[in-house]
Amino acid sequence: MPLNITSILLFSSSFKSNGMNIVAAFFLFILFFSAFSFSKTFNRIKYNLEDKAYRIRATNPSDISSISDGKGGIYLFWKESRSAMESKVYFAYVNLNEEYPVQLIGKRISDLSIIQKYPMSISYILNDAILTWKDYSTNIAGDLFMQRISGDELLWGENGIRVTASAEHIFDYSLSSDRAGNIFAAFVTRSEYPSNNYKILYQRILSDGSLTYKKEPVLVESSARKKNKLKIIHDNNGGAYILWTEKINERESLLIKKVDPSGKSALGKKPIRVSGSLHNTINFCESIISNSLLYIAWETDDKNIYHQLINNKGKAIWTVGGIKASLTKGKNKFPQTIQHDSLITLSWLNDFDQNRKLIVQKFKTNGKEIWERSGIQIANLNNKFSSYSIDNDGEGGMFISWLSTNTAYSTCGVDVQRISNKGKLLWDSLKTNASSYANCEKRYLSVYADPNDQAIIVYENLSNEISIAKIKKFQKPENDFLSLSSELSAKSVKLKMNTSIKNERVIFIIERLAHSDTSANVWECVGTVDVLPSNDFSDYEFTDHPVEFGTLYYRSILKSNSKELLSNISRIDYLEAASKIIVAQNNPNPYRDSTVINFYLPISSSVAFEFFDEHAGKIGETEEKIFPAGENSVTFYANELQPGIYFYKLFTKDFVEVKKMVVY
Repeated sequence: MPLNITSILLFSSSFKSNGMNIVAAFFLFILFFSAFSFSKTFNRIKYNLEDKAYRIRATNPSDISSISDGKGGIYLFWKESRSAMESKVYFAYVNLNEEYPVQLIGKRISDLSIIQKYPMSISYILNDAILTWKDYSTNIAGDLFMQRISGDELLWGENGIRVTASAEHIFDYSLSSDRAGNIFAAFVTRSEYPSNNYKILYQRILSDGSLTYKKEPVLVESSARKKNKLKIIHDNNGGAYILWTEKINERESLLIKKVDPSGKSALGKKPIRVSGSLHNTINFCESIISNSLLYIAWETDDKNIYHQLINNKGKAIWTVGGIKASLTKGKNKFPQTIQHDSLITLSWLNDFDQNRKLIVQKFKTNGKEIWERSGIQIANLNNKFSSYSIDNDGEGGMFISWLSTNTAYSTCGVDVQRISNKGKLLWDSLKTNASSYANCEKRYLSVYADPNDQAIIVYENLSNEISIAKIKKFQKPENDFLSLSSELSAKSVKLKMNTSIKNERVIFIIERLAHSDTSANVWECVGTVDVLPSNDFSDYEFTDHPVEFGTLYYRSILKSNSKELLSNISRIDYLEAASKIIVAQNNPNPYRDSTVINFYLPISSSVAFEFFDEHAGKIGETEEKIFPAGENSVTFYANELQPGIYFYKLFTKDFVEVKKMVVY
């Protein structure tokens, strides 16, 4: 194990050779021991984290945002201000499965104006991203422009589409999108004299960039009270919820309205008050649960976190005014939420007795805590900053990342943790080699789940640099093992194998099964990998070019002179560039609360689903609607179905396919 000898030599050189006493020798021993400990820690970190990070050069970046494409790629957006009269919006796309130069340079989102501000991004269908910004080329008050990005390509022309055309100043705006390709935009303006009312306006944009309401946007709300903290979130049925805060009886109150697919108000003319009347709402987060329920968590001025579940009729499911989510003593703030199946995961920061802690808790839809009553403590933070990020790991658990300072070296680093669906900490707290100097307060940070059981972090590094890094936890197992993972790569499937067998010549036999029942003995050998003896734990790759489309399963068999190992089964939906309709096996399967069905359309088509029990009795259906060409998906919710075998049927005008699924 290497030692940090340099620090020892520097220390010893400060003493005269004839003057070193026992005390100096003691300090030298301490320093030597510290160097040894540091080296051990550094090696552990390097062993657990991938050492490669992509760096994007940016000049005084601000308004940074990022989006994961769900396949190991990251869209990055930011604004650069070179002078008081010039600000431009840039973007970059980085696929972490490909090789790039050490430092990348972003591209301008539009050349229409030298003044572009307030970029905001959201994820979109087909692994694309949507970016909106304010442009001042045609209007001194600024208009909203929007662009669809796919990889490095701009799909809606060189300058995007113009979403607004009004002389009124836009104070705030928000975006959301659904699986059908609808983009929902809400924005706050103020009427001219004499009314001076604050207005919330609504627009829906289709996948081709056309506006649903071409003459003018829909007026959602208008009053003399200022509208703050505007949010919009789709309802999974072609409509959207719009949330904001405004002062009512001297209290900053959380309000909602809902628009249906036609743009009409769905919950009455007046907004619905979600928060209680005793406290001010400081900030809030929101999510859609079980396809129709709106979940909201908010921080109040008494530093508690409350939350509420709203049904599609606008009725509070829990106690009116919300119930307290944070049961920890002290000040609780900065809530964030994610959801998996019909369960809710909420995180927040807790300040108590001069300590700051990062807390997470999981809830049922009845509001009951699933993990420890006061939540799971993730970390003690050694700073007063609030930058942290969470993401669903796809298995009911989560990735969480936060900024931490090293007071000894005045640097700001990034820590990462993974929590299982049972609330167990799966990793040591892994600190990256990221260094942002002393100021953690305004640094951007975001974490995403990677398809290969890893995490991706995006963080602002130095003043002119933004970094993207993949993080991977590796633990040496007690017994021999062989693991297998799969991922899409262009029009092929890349398989990655990892094994503990070393110092032996081994052969990997890769087998494929194009069938929903992996217990059937119809595995087909698709190739082999012959490996010479190695002294390291190694990853090996094999690329398969399937001729069949749909849900594919892979396994690998390792053979050596001393033993034979069988890997796990890795599943992947291979829908790339199919010339016919492909329906994938639902995932997960079996499932308990909800499952996702992926399907591929060669052309835009009207599609509907029906669901049946094992006696062919219909238990559910979806409305027939048009989906775009390419990969699409629908989510089916079990809604307390009894365990057993069920079926789902996709049908179009001239195509029908039925598949089996299992509820446990």
